[in-house]
Amino acid sequence: MIFIDKNESAKVLFNDFYTNNGKLIVNRRFVKRAGLCEAVIFTELMQQEIDAEEAGEIYDEDWFSCEQKKITDDIGLSVEEQKLVIEKMIKLKMIETTENFEGDLFFKLNYGFFETDK
Repeated sequence: MIFIDKNESAKVLFNDFYTNNGKLIVNRRFVKRAGLCEAVIFTELMQQEIDAEEAGEIYDEDWFSCEQKKITDDIGLSVEEQKLVIEKMIKLKMIETTENFEGDLFFKLNYGFFETDK
């Protein structure tokens, strides 16, 4: 069972999965619970949330934007692959997404997804 206190911010959790040497480390429990691509994208979105938080770009209850091109550049999944994985993540209630009128994609992470075993 994984317990994540959102009040600690994603930074504490993130430090367990991502290192500053260019390696992306994905927790096995994330993979077993959600799937490999979903775990990788969630971990990448955690980094984007941290960056947005540091830049003061968190909106309305933990929403932040992330360009799909950035995800492609960072982890190698094409936009088409991302769309499929993101759809699954929404169905699993790992994330919520919305777009603004300019077409920017915004995410909200659901850390509660990992709080209980299924």
